[in-house]
Amino acid sequence: MSSRWIDIPFSPRKSPFFYGWVILAFSTLGTLASVPGQTMGVGVFTDPLIEAFSLSRIQLAYAYALGTITSAFMLPLAGRLIDIHGCRAAIVYSGVGFGICLYFMAVADRMLAASPFHGFAAAFLVATVAFLGVRFFGQGCLTMVSRVMIGKWFNHFRGRATAIAGLFISFGFTNAPFLLHAIVVEQGWRFALYSLAVSTGLLMAAFGWIFYRDNPQECGLVPDGVDDPEWHEKMSARTPDVRHEFERGEALRTAAFWAPTLALSLHGLQFTAFTFHTTDMGVELGLPADNVYRLFLLLPWFSVPANFVCGWLADYIKLKWFLVLMLLCQVIGTYGLSIAGTPMGWFLFSAGYGISGGIFAIMITLPWPRFFGTRHLGAISGLNMSMMVFASAFGPILYSIVHDYAGAYRPIIHASAFVPAFIAVLAYFAENPQERYPEPDPQA
Repeated sequence: MSSRWIDIPFSPRKSPFFYGWVILAFSTLGTLASVPGQTMGVGVFTDPLIEAFSLSRIQLAYAYALGTITSAFMLPLAGRLIDIHGCRAAIVYSGVGFGICLYFMAVADRMLAASPFHGFAAAFLVATVAFLGVRFFGQGCLTMVSRVMIGKWFNHFRGRATAIAGLFISFGFTNAPFLLHAIVVEQGWRFALYSLAVSTGLLMAAFGWIFYRDNPQECGLVPDGVDDPEWHEKMSARTPDVRHEFERGEALRTAAFWAPTLALSLHGLQFTAFTFHTTDMGVELGLPADNVYRLFLLLPWFSVPANFVCGWLADYIKLKWFLVLMLLCQVIGTYGLSIAGTPMGWFLFSAGYGISGGIFAIMITLPWPRFFGTRHLGAISGLNMSMMVFASAFGPILYSIVHDYAGAYRPIIHASAFVPAFIAVLAYFAENPQERYPEPDPQA
């Protein structure tokens, strides 16, 4: 974005405190605004959309999966555009696009009814396009822009900034489905989507234009807001500074890219599959249908503390240890799921996936700027998010295929307990690639 816009409508340099904390607040808000594009947000509108499009539940699920997978292939391009145009412009485009797509979802069935195209194929196509839009702009672009911006504004305080954001995001994501459901019940699903189009789409675009800034350097500031060489040297001894700005192709040739990407993608695949098939899986595992969702009640009690503690400690400890812990907790959680009909199984599932989910929330942000720098952060984050979104969309389908072939979920659940262990071995060797490069000479 042109430098002449940096100080409009106000200059971040005139803030009485480090402007990065304002960035943190509004990037957190940007992530929360993505809720209608997240699985838990879209799920609230499933039944009304089934009736509106005259599709079966499985047909709508396939439309959702196809729209999600298509959006995954588009996210690397979105990441490159963030690098080119900056986070401030990107959030405006994302917010406006998200608002339009939410409005389209609210009126798509009426537009279809007024068109000359009718029948299953037309309804399926329109539903797929609607899901593609809200997933790409909501789950994809809004969250990616907000996370990239945190990575640029914080360096040695990046972990604690992510931990603070994680507290509000966890609370918001946990309670959003209940709030959305209440609006749908009281005002109807179309009114809910109209309201979200304005509040999480257009209003977020306005907030982004006013408060977002791409990076501290363009504002005449420094990351973390501390311009003290002695402090900087002390903190650099704990986590090395960026010595080389990696391009996306360079990042792809490192274990530091693939270990977090595979771990995050696997977590998304498994947890989305678990939640999508909860009812059927619960019956097989010995949980009554009216009691199966108690599996998820304890998750926030583990995920929120894990997110805050690990995020804070990540400013001092190598990220690979959190990644290994996350993967081992997935093994524990998956084993707990296999015996979910017992109190011990419930506890192990909750503890395992609660802790791994808390670490997931920080690992989705921290590795990329620390390992690869910020110059190409959008392109690298976009590819990572693309793989995660694809995996989360493919998870329910994979579990359905195995269930149809084997007649049970247990084989895929047992297999799911071994895969994280293999990735944990890769994670152990995923050292920070910045350490391969010499420290810059301060006298140069």
